[in-house]
Amino acid sequence: MKLNAGIIVFLSGILSHHSSFSQDTIGVFHRTNFFVSSQYGFIVPHTPLMEHLITGHSYGGFAQLTTRARGGEYWKFAYSFPDCGFDLFYNFSGNQKMLGSQWALSYFCLLPLNRKRENTTGEFFSIQAKRFRHWIGLGLGAGYSTKKWDLRENHQAAVLGSRINAVLTLQYTVRLLSFKKSELRGGLRITHFSNGAFQVPNLGTNNAALFLGVSFLPERKKDSEEEVLRLPRDLKEPLTLWKTTLTTSVGMKEIPPPGGKKYLAYSVLFLQEKRISYKSSVGVGLDVIYNTSIPVLMERFDRSPRTVLPRIGAAISYSLHFNHLEFKMQQGIYVVDQWKGDGAFYHRFGLRYGISRHFFVQLMLKTHFAKADYGETGVGYYF
Repeated sequence: MKLNAGIIVFLSGILSHHSSFSQDTIGVFHRTNFFVSSQYGFIVPHTPLMEHLITGHSYGGFAQLTTRARGGEYWKFAYSFPDCGFDLFYNFSGNQKMLGSQWALSYFCLLPLNRKRENTTGEFFSIQAKRFRHWIGLGLGAGYSTKKWDLRENHQAAVLGSRINAVLTLQYTVRLLSFKKSELRGGLRITHFSNGAFQVPNLGTNNAALFLGVSFLPERKKDSEEEVLRLPRDLKEPLTLWKTTLTTSVGMKEIPPPGGKKYLAYSVLFLQEKRISYKSSVGVGLDVIYNTSIPVLMERFDRSPRTVLPRIGAAISYSLHFNHLEFKMQQGIYVVDQWKGDGAFYHRFGLRYGISRHFFVQLMLKTHFAKADYGETGVGYYF
């Protein structure tokens, strides 16, 4: 199955029934947020094989129920107290006959892009409540497609090989108008459906859309303690500036023709990372990858040597840190690759969670640009 490097767009629009504007002052704080939106866009034809399927615009909507992060962990202060919760999404693809409609439920976080500030005593952090506010949103969940590839009934839509798919969402949101108990928000949203090549064919879909909607803010506080959030300096946990990790992972994939054998893929990644802030780190690594489907593919194309060596790759990494959870993005290049059928570059996107001081687990998706290679699960060790 194919996965585009990641992203999908949404649109939404509904008007608020509140007419009086509110004052954006420090001390106004909303704990819960219910956002309802409509969207209008299109399925991105990220490969020429999809161009005949794009026959009209996509449209639909989504609803989000989120709460603002509270508590003493420093990462919440570093990210200016993000709103996290659930996102329910529906999209009419614009080609109901071959692509159908899509539903998704995701865990979703809105990360404020407005800067926080520190007062003169150094003991408080406060969120700047300007009239202009904007957020970046990240979502990960599961989706259902009413149409999939079928040899008899839908053989021209070699896009999704399964009805159940993983869903990734990237969203940029801007507050357009502020009312007494609601806000008008709009922006751009990209939503990706893919099964990670577990079942082929799977080009995956990327829906890009503009949205316009209303955010309802039922819990409104005017106590300065709700907005001016106290943070003693000693809550800043010390950072390990340099970190060395070793990860072993395994994945499973299918190669054409559909309905065939599943092949295992193994990888070992040695990664050296440097923490550049409380939010992020960068790193370089060495990859050793053995995909058991490669010898089969090489034999089909009469290129099979006596011994098929593992692929060797060099990778650069970027991570966002949310306490014990990390969102990782890696760009790699094959240094040794006998197959050469996937191009020189590969990518990984996914999550890593630290379960103890030295051990972690992770869930990643390996891709070659618009084509998913396979999903992989792994365990690793912090040195």
